[in-house]
Amino acid sequence: MIRIIHISDLHLESSNPSFQKKDIISALAEDIKKYVDDSTLLFFTGDLIHKGGIEFKEDKPNAFKRFEELFISPILTSNPTLKNKIFLVPGNHDVFRDKIDPISEDGLKSNLTSHKNVTEFLINNRENLRHLDRISDYKNWEKEFYSTYPNSTLSLFENTFMLKVGLLNVGISCLNSSWLCKDDNDKENLIIGRNQIENSLDKIKNCQVKLALSHHPLEFLTEFDRDPVKIEL
Repeated sequence: MIRIIHISDLHLESSNPSFQKKDIISALAEDIKKYVDDSTLLFFTGDLIHKGGIEFKEDKPNAFKRFEELFISPILTSNPTLKNKIFLVPGNHDVFRDKIDPISEDGLKSNLTSHKNVTEFLINNRENLRHLDRISDYKNWEKEFYSTYPNSTLSLFENTFMLKVGLLNVGISCLNSSWLCKDDNDKENLIIGRNQIENSLDKIKNCQVKLALSHHPLEFLTEFDRDPVKIEL
């Protein structure tokens, strides 16, 4: 059996969150003890911080590290068996909108209009931050966070993990649905790209259980991307 705890949208607003939010985190870390055992995985599906860390001000570069300190660390302290069993994906609030270059944005929009072009872009930019500055702070933190995870393959798009849960080989695909997030009009304008799923599935093809995580529901994807992603999932 695999037991999954699914959490999303903490929206940590600053380095010093409200007493109420601290109290909720503390209570959660204690409360989930009754659900955690060696078969438990914890999924956090995006929006770690609020509005791209706008209220973190000068501490903004450390926003995701503060999320780890204030949210992940208390959970691990209360539930040490969750070490290397916490998996995350970015949400739209984890994008730093002030890093979006208008010229680069226009180029992305004019070129990413077909499955073929998206596939080429994903393949050519899996390790290249040139067009993905908006998500770079999250991805740089994430790389450090996952540094102790065995059997992991990280990229600027999908991250893939393999682990043993009981007698089962489990493969986890953490899909980045937020790499094109821009503003409050993201619905039907986002792209996951079938290649994210294909690339991840290739690495976990021998796993008996395969799980996929994403922040956005499929209706947020652009029309040409929605069906191929749904079929691949």
